[in-house]
Amino acid sequence: MTGSVNDFGGVRLGSADANGEVTDHAGVHIGRVTERGEVVDFAGVRIGRVSGVTENRDRPATETAARS
Repeated sequence: MTGSVNDFGGVRLGSADANGEVTDHAGVHIGRVTERGEVVDFAGVRIGRVSGVTENRDRPATETAARS
């Protein structure tokens, strides 16, 4: 899934790439996206959700990233 990542209050935290990896505005990896579209940090704590979601399930993530 790709899209903007927001905390539960609606504040933008960063973005999710085609591999489900979440980075902040500086490009620092802060977590991953679950199958349910929730964002979790390294400890597995929910920190937000993805909005403006684009599903990438029909093609491999490497192919999707190459087309971006």
